[in-house]
Amino acid sequence: MINCKDSHRLHLAIEGIDGTGKSTALLNTRLILEDMGLTVSAVHYTQKTGFMGKAITKIYNPDVKNSAIKKIRDYRSLQAFMYGANGRYNLGTRQRDTDILLTDRSILSGYASHVGRVPTWLVSLVESTYAPNVIAYLDLPIEEASIRIHHREEGEIGYEESLEELKKFRDDYETVIKNPPNRLRNTIVERVDAFQEPLLIAREIARIAIENI
Repeated sequence: MINCKDSHRLHLAIEGIDGTGKSTALLNTRLILEDMGLTVSAVHYTQKTGFMGKAITKIYNPDVKNSAIKKIRDYRSLQAFMYGANGRYNLGTRQRDTDILLTDRSILSGYASHVGRVPTWLVSLVESTYAPNVIAYLDLPIEEASIRIHHREEGEIGYEESLEELKKFRDDYETVIKNPPNRLRNTIVERVDAFQEPLLIAREIARIAIENI
């Protein structure tokens, strides 16, 4: 597996609850940085690819009613393992030797997703060993995030979060940011107002990248 710290001058992750516009920010930020003459690898950390990604898609598809799969779905430690392995795969196979590694989510999501559900040591075991140098955390009220989620195309897996679920995820993000595990101790977290126009968000993230490269 490629070592992110050796292959890139900077690993910047875009984080935030669903609906904050991470994928759009990733695309726009990449274009801005490339216009500046920098080379960028853009990776969707949780994109469901390879064998593990296909397994996740099948098991966590809410339309699947198989009783055995439903039981597996409730086993949180297995979920942590599968998503952690999927993230490792995406980082190891999709990045390139460039100035900046730009990711949509990172190990921060892995820790936040399992607060109070899976021991931190287990998350550390299964998640990628490559922590981002900087995290651009997209801040958005949960009510607005919920509206944006429900405007997405119907049928997309994983976009059925209720306000309660979004609030828990946001609170769990804050828990990890305020009390980071050892792997994230040296990671800088910069908050970005996600209520801005997408291009302004991307410009702010690009500025954060330039200041930390």
